[in-house]
Amino acid sequence: MNRRYLYLTAIACSAAFILLAIFPWRGFDPTGHWHRVGWVPFVSRPVRVVDVVGNLLLFVPLGASMALHARRPALLRTSAAAFVCSFLGEWAQVYSRYRYPSTGDLILNMAGALIAAYGTDLLRRRRSGRAETMHSLEASEMASRGVKVTYTAPAPPTLINGRGHARVD
Repeated sequence: MNRRYLYLTAIACSAAFILLAIFPWRGFDPTGHWHRVGWVPFVSRPVRVVDVVGNLLLFVPLGASMALHARRPALLRTSAAAFVCSFLGEWAQVYSRYRYPSTGDLILNMAGALIAAYGTDLLRRRRSGRAETMHSLEASEMASRGVKVTYTAPAPPTLINGRGHARVD
């Protein structure tokens, strides 16, 4: 299976897990409980350390899988996806008798996804830099031993038969 499909599957599973965790499964009431919304982040309701850490860690798989799927830093896409998932969950909590939606949760969820995406991208860049360093070390070690390494670039495919395909005889 292609890695990109695995990453897309990881993104879909992360989003589904997030929505399952955030969505209120009991006490659903068609009238909104707007008086329970914590409008001021980290002040409105009693803020517990467990809630803060839980909201940060809940979105780590989404941020990491989106960073792995992208070929370049995808912080904007990651923050947009985290915002949409978190907003849907918090919006659904407005209509629950037992849940307390909060803008602080929204901010922490996005921060967890962004930290994971940035960390994954940073690790990927460090790993690719380490691979380039290893290749340069191998070349310098071989040069110190008197081994001459030459590299000639292959001809571009358009020059092989004029249509971009290699000719098979």
